[in-house]
Amino acid sequence: MRVRTILPPDRPGLSSRCRHGSAEPTHFEPCWLEPAPAWAETPPAARIFPAILNLPAGWTVGDAAAVAVIDQSGPEDHRHGRIVVAPAGKDAAVLEFDAKLAREAAEGGAAAPGDLLLAGLFGALVALRRDAGAGLVAAVGYGPAGAAVLLAAGETEAARYLGPAGPRFTAAAALGPGRPAFAMGATPAAEERWAERAPLLCAALATAALSGPPEAVRQDCIAALAGSVAKPGAAVASRPGQMRR
Repeated sequence: MRVRTILPPDRPGLSSRCRHGSAEPTHFEPCWLEPAPAWAETPPAARIFPAILNLPAGWTVGDAAAVAVIDQSGPEDHRHGRIVVAPAGKDAAVLEFDAKLAREAAEGGAAAPGDLLLAGLFGALVALRRDAGAGLVAAVGYGPAGAAVLLAAGETEAARYLGPAGPRFTAAAALGPGRPAFAMGATPAAEERWAERAPLLCAALATAALSGPPEAVRQDCIAALAGSVAKPGAAVASRPGQMRR
């Protein structure tokens, strides 16, 4: 299995650079990501930040992927690692990074402090879609990063960073601490079979959430991401009565 273009350290200008070549059936690759500048602004000098790419066996161009953002500036809980070992539909690549490092990398640009994490999220999306050739991409956030992840699913922020024709997140999830919340992003094309794939994503997210009974979280996720009334950009939180740990 090969990943086409999340590569290599000797090619400047790519938004990500990951070492590839492990023969393991499921393996982790260290990467360097670049924050995405706002679309209409002159890009600042690049300040890259580290990430980890988990490639499951058989993953290839066009397959699904997820961006997992860990923000330890809030209460720590190490269950966030479960999204890496049980990603969306079991066959998705997962690109994981630390929110603190992404913010530090974006500080040299023109973005306001509240936008620093969005720059990292959209940089990761570009890395997966353009450089790795991923298909659908979901965003997952832990801790304070959850709020930025939900914003990243909306068209307003996506267009501000990536322009009218840039890639988009398909869905987003804020998995706690606190009540898990979900947001639908860009509507997938019919051939992506989202109605079939969304429940697989929700099952994985329910096991990775830091709060709430997994079955209740799964059902709320399905209602938000696969329900007949789900609308792009609308965030849905799990019901308070079901969120006791």
